[in-house]
Amino acid sequence: MKREEAKGMIKMVLSIIIIALLIVGGYHYIKNKNEDSKNEDIKSNMLLIQGAGSVLKENSIVKKDDNILIGTKLSEMDNEIVSEFKNKGIVEEKDYSNYFVLTNDDLKKMKLDVLNEENSYYLINYKENEVVITSGHNGKYKLSDIQQ
Repeated sequence: MKREEAKGMIKMVLSIIIIALLIVGGYHYIKNKNEDSKNEDIKSNMLLIQGAGSVLKENSIVKKDDNILIGTKLSEMDNEIVSEFKNKGIVEEKDYSNYFVLTNDDLKKMKLDVLNEENSYYLINYKENEVVITSGHNGKYKLSDIQQ
């Protein structure tokens, strides 16, 4: 009788361990899928901004009017997010005037269905057609680095 009870207990403990492993594994799988999805969203947003920026740059060349370019020059904008980004040294100070900070309103003006990530901005360098995210993306900030 005691042997049967012991076998029952062992089966129950093993069942609990298996269920716990399945729950933990499922949690990590879902977490990784959500992270992958977010990463792809950020990369897609950066590519959309890059494409819209190319169109704006071409229009500014054709019309010979740099006022067409949307955003605030990095050298002219100063808030907590931008200051923190500048301190990281991702963009050299001499290049600040080439990078434009895109607010959510700027993204709407570009006719993009894109919003900045929380506590972050997208930046664009129209000359080099480079897009940057101030919060970073897996330790990388520039679209050219993220694509590699």
